[in-house]
Amino acid sequence: MAEPKSLAFTHNGHSTTIEVKPGRTLLDVLRQDLNLTGTKQACDNEGECGACTVLVDGEAIRSCLTPVEKVAGRRVVTIEGLGTGDHLHPVQQAFVDCGAVQCGFCTPGMILSAVALLAREPKPSREQIVGAMEGNLCRCTGYSNIIEAIEAAAASMRREAVPRRKESQIIGGSQMRVDAKDKVTGAALYAEDIQMPGLLFAALVRSPLPHARVLKVDASPALRLSCVVRVLTEADIPGRNDLEGYSRNEHLLAATGDSVRMVCDAVALVVAETVELAREAAAAVHVEYKPLPHTYDA
Repeated sequence: MAEPKSLAFTHNGHSTTIEVKPGRTLLDVLRQDLNLTGTKQACDNEGECGACTVLVDGEAIRSCLTPVEKVAGRRVVTIEGLGTGDHLHPVQQAFVDCGAVQCGFCTPGMILSAVALLAREPKPSREQIVGAMEGNLCRCTGYSNIIEAIEAAAASMRREAVPRRKESQIIGGSQMRVDAKDKVTGAALYAEDIQMPGLLFAALVRSPLPHARVLKVDASPALRLSCVVRVLTEADIPGRNDLEGYSRNEHLLAATGDSVRMVCDAVALVVAETVELAREAAAAVHVEYKPLPHTYDA
């Protein structure tokens, strides 16, 4: 196992030196070691969603694909270093003003990609904005408000008049989201951002087959691993083993003798002291299946 090495770089204007094992991603170090949870992980470290975008020497990069060694001696800026609730960066303010924030999970990466664009192109065309943001996936907004926000921020940074956005009348007054500032500054906490003493992590054991009967679940290989706390199966569920009111005839965990009905159907849940150990233990659980007929089209 590789030994930790000393690594020095600057994050959000602060010089820091940390001990890290080679091969760790910048995203993991930012979130786990420096508690900068505004940088998000949403695509299993495949670099597809842009939620993990940060600036390295002013360039927007995917921190989930960047080995932390590559930022040695360089300047890293995360959403927490861009602006605060009282002193927002123009791009952050524009996202608030233009209603470009909904769930907010993709917002930090969106904003930092926009900041990098405006640094190299102060007066971008609409096509340039779309091109710069194509690697940042948003599931909520439809992008129109995001593009409008970047155009407004560009005008503001050029000290040009920004057209006032016409607000429709609603009962109670302002349409501004009450949590918008927290979301554009990275202060908003989501489930994966919460840290507390004794926190445990879970990983699902999932079916590799689209349709099969579960013959046996052997958790003993996983339980032999250190720091594994528990392996839960259908027998451990005290109440209903289904999603009543949400998805008809869908189980929480497939029972022995029951069938899985899609690839990645859940069979067991492993609980461990770290997310890496939980995933390793989930892979160690041995499940015997009897394949059943299946079809892939209507």
